[in-house]
Amino acid sequence: MGHNRKIRDRIGQELLKVKQQIAEIKSNPHNPAESVEAKLLQAEEDTATSLREHVRERVAGLEKTAEEVHQAIIDLRRADQGISVKVDLAEELLKRRITEVEKANEELRQEIGKERLAYGDLAREMRVLEEQLKKRIEELEQANEYLRQEVSKGRQTEEKLKNKAALLEEQLKGRIIELEQANDKLQQEINNSGQAVDSDGIETANHRAADAVIEINLEGNILNWDSRAEIMYGYSSQHVNGYPFFILVPRERYDELQRIIDRAKLDQEVSPAEAVLVKKNGEQIRVSVSASPIKDGLDKITGVSITTCEIATPPRQKEKKNKMKKAK
Repeated sequence: MGHNRKIRDRIGQELLKVKQQIAEIKSNPHNPAESVEAKLLQAEEDTATSLREHVRERVAGLEKTAEEVHQAIIDLRRADQGISVKVDLAEELLKRRITEVEKANEELRQEIGKERLAYGDLAREMRVLEEQLKKRIEELEQANEYLRQEVSKGRQTEEKLKNKAALLEEQLKGRIIELEQANDKLQQEINNSGQAVDSDGIETANHRAADAVIEINLEGNILNWDSRAEIMYGYSSQHVNGYPFFILVPRERYDELQRIIDRAKLDQEVSPAEAVLVKKNGEQIRVSVSASPIKDGLDKITGVSITTCEIATPPRQKEKKNKMKKAK
């Protein structure tokens, strides 16, 4: 549309020039009519030539434009083909992606289904566990109540046992006092009794001193040490409490004393046996040893009570020993 408008304007300009030339010729009286016609023809020819030249130029321009348009169409077709290929490729990729997404979505649905099933199983298991837990709590509460009752009964029994133990302790103290008095009386009777003479003419009557009672725990450490033990061995009770009983035993005599104590720990009968023990001053004395288990209120062995009684040396043997010591 713009090019046609330019052509019309060009033609209008040329016609205007021709009209001006015709007007000049008519206004010039010296020119004959022939020259006027010649000029008109020349002007028309020039105009026609100019128009033809312009048309040729325009046609060449149009042809060039048409060629450019044709090339542009070719480029557009090529671009369209490339775009079509890209579009096809994009569509293929999109289809694949859609397929993958659908597959993943299906897998996800399956996983959700499995999770729902697992959750259902878990919920059922939780309900079962809750029921079991409730039953267990009820059982524990019942057991706890039973234990509370048993503890209450045990406390009552413990109180009774304590009272009984206190009573037995009082009775034992009274019995010990009686035994100590009897031992003192026996010692006096022994000292006043006659002495027997052996084949060598030496008196062999054994003078027995009062019994010394020593209580030890299962580890062999001294728990109680009575006044007779203090007199017999020379140690105070504060000095030996907590010390091993074997401070009184010569090293070579450990085994025979240990066997006596072990039998008492096993609650086996222990017959009195002769042994040798050591005083605080290092003097060794012959003693008669007996042992018995110490039990608590539940009849459980908690220690051993060891009773020792010195086997007294007759006076004539003492004189003989003293003379031998002086001779040395």
